[in-house]
Amino acid sequence: MTLKTTLQMTADYNSAREQIRRLGFSMSGTQKLAQLLIEWANRTTSKRTGESTFTVPYTHEEIAHMIGSARETVTRVLMKFRARKVIEIQGKTFFVKDTERLAEFAEG
Repeated sequence: MTLKTTLQMTADYNSAREQIRRLGFSMSGTQKLAQLLIEWANRTTSKRTGESTFTVPYTHEEIAHMIGSARETVTRVLMKFRARKVIEIQGKTFFVKDTERLAEFAEG
């Protein structure tokens, strides 16, 4: 096995473990979605600006399956995050504007 393959398998394992952990705990839809957005943001944070911008290739329905929630919950929570200026969404591109506030939502 090459190093690249090993690193990819490790990343896949960690992602699956994180999804299972999220499903296993009784958290609100807001907490679960905030944690998922933080996970995605941590992969893309710009070292210069500290801002996280990432593309989400999933529908609200697919995101709901990832966090063990309903599509309506994902839509409602994303609207709440937008209204509170925690995130901006332009098409499939997400901009995390307030990482600290998003972390507060993730903690509950």
